[in-house]
Amino acid sequence: MLPVFRRVLAARPGELGPAGLSFEAAGLCLRASYPLAGQPKLSLSYSPNDSRLEQRAAMHLQLSRQHPGAKWLTQFKMLDMPASLPSGAKFLATWVERGQLTSQLWMPTKGDAATVRVQITTALPSGLQGMSGSASKVRQVVEGELGAIALQWAAAYE
Repeated sequence: MLPVFRRVLAARPGELGPAGLSFEAAGLCLRASYPLAGQPKLSLSYSPNDSRLEQRAAMHLQLSRQHPGAKWLTQFKMLDMPASLPSGAKFLATWVERGQLTSQLWMPTKGDAATVRVQITTALPSGLQGMSGSASKVRQVVEGELGAIALQWAAAYE
């Protein structure tokens, strides 16, 4: 994931360390984790054509059980990838919990290889925690960065 993080970071200031990538985007301090350990309990299809709504609903239910106090800004969904870039399915979910916005990306791989999972987190300023419109703006920035990671991953490894 290190080469992908470097390409996403480009000329922006940031820090690559043992915990992942820390960087700034739109005035926010973001932390992108290296791939998360373990596998999702439900397997995700690599092929976008094989991804079913029931599978996404089951994944969201599972996430809701893992994070019962979360406010969901983006339920578990499949990302739209450019048609010009042949790639597998990519999935995303975003939530706010305990004053922190978390967005996670799932990138299934071909065959029996592990699903690559990356999270970006940022603390919401105390004034934004109760304002859903402001949290939505933070969500757009964070999901945009995860989208950039998904594109770089697809270009490099698929």
